[in-house]
Amino acid sequence: MQGSIQKRVGKTGKVAWTCVVDARPDPVTGKRRQLRLSADTKRELEGLVAAHLHDRRTGAFVARDNQTIRAYLARWIEHYSPPKESTWIAREAVVRRHLIPALGTIRLGDLGTMEIDALYRSKVAAGVSPAHVRSMHATLRMALAQAVRWRLIVRNPAEDADPPPIPRTKPVVWSETDAARFFATTRDHQAWPLCVILATCQLRVSEALALHWSDIDWDRAVLRVERTLTKTKQRAVVEGAPKSEAGRRAVALPLLALAALREQRARQQARQVVTGWVFDRGDGERLHAETFRAQLERAMQDAGVPRLTPHGLRHTGATALARAGVSPKTLAARLGHSSVTTTFDLYAHALVDDQRDAAEAFAARLDRTA
Repeated sequence: MQGSIQKRVGKTGKVAWTCVVDARPDPVTGKRRQLRLSADTKRELEGLVAAHLHDRRTGAFVARDNQTIRAYLARWIEHYSPPKESTWIAREAVVRRHLIPALGTIRLGDLGTMEIDALYRSKVAAGVSPAHVRSMHATLRMALAQAVRWRLIVRNPAEDADPPPIPRTKPVVWSETDAARFFATTRDHQAWPLCVILATCQLRVSEALALHWSDIDWDRAVLRVERTLTKTKQRAVVEGAPKSEAGRRAVALPLLALAALREQRARQQARQVVTGWVFDRGDGERLHAETFRAQLERAMQDAGVPRLTPHGLRHTGATALARAGVSPKTLAARLGHSSVTTTFDLYAHALVDDQRDAAEAFAARLDRTA
């Protein structure tokens, strides 16, 4: 404790007893901030000081902090340093677009679970997807957990909040008929080789666009995923580590994928442009994701197939493998999932459909023998 109990007499003659006690250093600036306790009587103040010292000894003391959620989140996001800068970009966008506009004027110490739940309900009512609201929840819970560690609040009100559940939906994929029509009618299209790799090797777009020719083992017919494209805080697109350790993997190349890669290499050789990228934009520079998206849109229109996102090509291939009887464990390794649970959640519908067909066939045989 710093200072001693002092008696003060105001201009009106009112007597007050005060004492200055030490507070913890500011977690960001390192400056020491002091807490002044006051009471109408000396005995009452002695009780407050004793309670304060007890809280300090037991770890229950939290310095009073009048900063707003806006000020705190601005400090937290600058302090936040995840392994991947793309994660920081996503968290910063949630803070800037959603959390600060909705909660910014509330004092950090006054934020409660009720206000957080109200935010989630309002976002859902405004048409924000449950998945995006849960992303807000994850960011807010992480930020407030840091406030607890910094001794700015006693407990994390987001821990008891109730974000909306994410409804389980099937990935949007092509039927085998639509897929066959697309790849048969777009053979000469600029986007054809990349579309084949995404569908038959089940790569993420960011993984495919980061491929170098040195990643292709022609003798073993294997493609190695060693890197992915990611964004920096300055919004620049650079090479980075895969999404998880499981993302660094070897992928067996089917014959169609080998043919697509040979076609891509022949196109580059015909242009006489030397490049290390497997998929370039025509001048040796790496192909941009938005450029490919536009190419895919034109190819789908030419083929007359249902619209699909670039990531839908990966889902189409993975669903076909699941229906062909590939085990979830093998499929997870091919997709670069760190957990088989993720794979099963995404493609359980395909496995259930196969179970239904098998069950019907078995029941039909029983019916004929009855």
